[in-house]
Amino acid sequence: MTHNPSIGKSVLKLSNKSKQKISNIIIGTRVPYEYFVVQGSGESDFGYHPGAYDIALEKAGGIHNFNHITYSSILPETAVRIKEVPKEYAHGAVLESITAEAGKGMEYPKLLTAGIVISKVFRNGIYLGGLVAEYNGTDTKENCKKFLKANMQSMIKRRYGDDVKTKDEFFIESFKPKSKHACAMVVMGFTSYKYPVLGVVNE
Repeated sequence: MTHNPSIGKSVLKLSNKSKQKISNIIIGTRVPYEYFVVQGSGESDFGYHPGAYDIALEKAGGIHNFNHITYSSILPETAVRIKEVPKEYAHGAVLESITAEAGKGMEYPKLLTAGIVISKVFRNGIYLGGLVAEYNGTDTKENCKKFLKANMQSMIKRRYGDDVKTKDEFFIESFKPKSKHACAMVVMGFTSYKYPVLGVVNE
């Protein structure tokens, strides 16, 4: 029996002579639920991706053995933050994240800064959900924060207008590398998801 539901008609083969129809669960688009935030940096003279980037992942909470997929910048209303990266996870498991990554394509950078701001949006005291803005570059922490503030204000105004308030959290990783390749990163990684069940098909 398959353990992966699909929309349509499924057939369970019981024998060569008999077949039994089974129900199908209709599942909506999954919603990211639990997440952590980590940051780190790395440098290497041997390469960016197998060197500096990989080292930064390791220093950012030990997330170097995940396969990484990046999101855009929306934090679901029901999402909750957990304190740390899960201590045990399957080697090669997929980690989906909102990531700021500075250093790719550069050689001998003098300063690298990566940062994110998480803004939770409220209207009349009711939490609407969150937005995340990222910065990847070579500026100072102070200018990174100014950039994030300005970009977040623009994102919020386009979606909600001027009658909302926010609670903002900034996470910024900045350092002065000494090697040919370097990487600074901040990772907001999602570890679990909610799957809305839309119905059951009995065909």
